Amino acid sequence: MLGLYLQDQFKLSPTLTLDSGLRWDPNFSPTIAGNRGAAFVPGAQSTRFPNAPTGLIFAGEQGIPSGLIQTSYGYFQPRIGIAWAVTPRMSVRAGFGLFTTPLEDAFYNHVWDADPFSPGYNVPYSSSTPDPFDKPWSLSTATGGRSPFPPFVNPNSTPAANSTFGLPVTLPTVFNPHLKLGITESWNLSVERQFFDTVAIHVAYVGNESYHQSVPVDLNPGHFFGVGNPNNGNRTTYTSFDSIIQVQDGATADYHGLQAGVEKRFSHGLQAHSSFTWSRTFDVIGSGDPTFEPSVSDPHDIHHDYGLSSFNYPFVWTSDFIYRMPELAGKSTWVRNSLGGWEISGLYKALSGPNFTINGGNGNNNSFFDENQDRADSVPGVPINLRKGGRAHWLNEYINPAAFRTNAPGTPGNVPKFSVTGPPLHGVDLALLKRVTYRERYRLELRLEAFNALNHPSFCQPDANAGDANFGQISGPGPIAPRVLQAAIKITF
Repeated sequence: MLGLYLQDQFKLSPTLTLDSGLRWDPNFSPTIAGNRGAAFVPGAQSTRFPNAPTGLIFAGEQGIPSGLIQTSYGYFQPRIGIAWAVTPRMSVRAGFGLFTTPLEDAFYNHVWDADPFSPGYNVPYSSSTPDPFDKPWSLSTATGGRSPFPPFVNPNSTPAANSTFGLPVTLPTVFNPHLKLGITESWNLSVERQFFDTVAIHVAYVGNESYHQSVPVDLNPGHFFGVGNPNNGNRTTYTSFDSIIQVQDGATADYHGLQAGVEKRFSHGLQAHSSFTWSRTFDVIGSGDPTFEPSVSDPHDIHHDYGLSSFNYPFVWTSDFIYRMPELAGKSTWVRNSLGGWEISGLYKALSGPNFTINGGNGNNNSFFDENQDRADSVPGVPINLRKGGRAHWLNEYINPAAFRTNAPGTPGNVPKFSVTGPPLHGVDLALLKRVTYRERYRLELRLEAFNALNHPSFCQPDANAGDANFGQISGPGPIAPRVLQAAIKITF
């Protein structure tokens, strides 16, 4: 990895400072030893392994580099920042920058050791024809009903050029050879104002726009041939393959947030802080790592998944404080140890509940794309009625079940992903601490803590499967546990 940058700071006036910089990060893909990485190019035939199905080629042939992605040198990223001291107690700051980052190593977890380096086999057992425990390979036609091992593959083994391939071949990850790195444009504007000597407020707008983000797409999805057709779900685009998960760069994402905070620095025994964020996050997919997100829901249209992010929490408010009572220095030992040195602290947090998706029918596969990520269809003109009425009502009907229906066969559903916000979360944590000192050598610390001190309940998301008998009902507790108390004693000598 190589990164070069330069920066400079200009003092335009006694109260105005300009920072500027430029970073250059060429992208060198990691080289895979032994050219063990696989690639998929429709119509191409491997010369290294002539028995490979058409489309499956390997690093080092037909222009596919050892790192499977072409080296690119054009990632120049300017940054600029401005700081203006409006008054001795007020400042305004603004900034803009472009940012890139290499692919995480996790993206390469399944891109190497495809067949024939580490062959995989599908045994066609079913509920009517179970796989026998005593002869687990007896149903495998690809291996002639026998175990293909030994020999066992290892990183130093080189398969023979005439190796056979068990069909259909599954490619859990391949890269688009011309994959671009994701780029994020980020900007912010903030105002800070100090009041008195220990109180300050901060208000900021933060935004960013990301493009060329990585997104896994199944190049060989199942197909829908009509209601009741027994061929529904068959992968007929490339018949020698099962799924072909290709990492592409067509995803986008954006974030806009208002961030505000007030801070009381420590004085007179009190320190406090409170911050609030109002934001919105949209994306196509979360991490883009095919290990955790194997494909978008509609391989024919990746923007079908553009919607609220899984980590979109529109409102987040946290406040905390620490208050220390006077040590009562100069008083008797008994008075200091009994009345002085107490400390109480607290934390309050409140935030929107996590978003969730209304799932489609047929095990989320009414589209027969075989991605199992279908979403429901919305019913035009019927209100969702999100969390209406008192708690007793919305526990049984968090959303209006009549507002959704299972998606039409052959379609992935039209309800946006993560479009419904779950029950809000909030709670209070408290701590009480007492320090006792004896002859300066011995110190005793007593601590009592209460998590979710007010024992406020939290609730899980409702049943989100359209068509279920319990659709829209909440049936369990949420992520915040009931009140937890703990005590501790610490002795220092």
